[in-house]
Amino acid sequence: MASVAGDSAMEVVPALAEEAAAEATGPSCLVQLPGEVLEYILCSGSLTALDIGRVSSTCRRLREVCQSSGQVWKEQFRVRWPSLMKHYSPTDYVNWLEEYKVRQKAGLEARKIVASFSKRFFSEHVPCNGFSDIENLEGPEIFFEDELVCILNMEGRKALTWKYYAKKILYYLRQQKILNNLKAFLQQPDDYESYLEGRSVCLPVGGGFAAEQPLRARSNCPSRREKKAVLVGFRRGRQHSK
Repeated sequence: MASVAGDSAMEVVPALAEEAAAEATGPSCLVQLPGEVLEYILCSGSLTALDIGRVSSTCRRLREVCQSSGQVWKEQFRVRWPSLMKHYSPTDYVNWLEEYKVRQKAGLEARKIVASFSKRFFSEHVPCNGFSDIENLEGPEIFFEDELVCILNMEGRKALTWKYYAKKILYYLRQQKILNNLKAFLQQPDDYESYLEGRSVCLPVGGGFAAEQPLRARSNCPSRREKKAVLVGFRRGRQHSK
């Protein structure tokens, strides 16, 4: 009986040893793969940003693969916010991990402001000073606009109040951008060659845009009177749209 028990014990020990060896060599085999293969696996599309963060925290080797070339976090950025990729040049260096963090933070701030609008304002029109929080936001404006567009594109009839105020905020941001461009245009000297020369300008009227008004094609840029006419037309359009 003792010999039989000894034989069974001897059979169990090698089995446990093989199982332990398999567990020990599993992670090391993954780490020993070439960096290109690991990068391909991490960019396969089946992993979320949270998954990539967890993989990066396992060991130095995987953390270097996730962060060294930037391709892993670039893919995460592209999958989550595809419409923003057109604003990046292939030749520019971008720290995609930091870019992902900034975009995510901007999205959270934009949603926080939209939520505050639904609590503070119950009238049809938002007062002018109601947009003061938006002007103090930190981060690229294009990130905030993208988040507002994401809110507007939410499926079905969900979050209608959020969509209502997101549309107002987005309209305000784009108006401010146009106004700043017009102000910069007015500050240019008369002999400055303008990209508007020979082109058409849509003046906002009554909440929409009037027919295109062509600027006079000539050797020099539009006169001060023409510049001011563009700015006045824009301001009138803003007043009618409120």
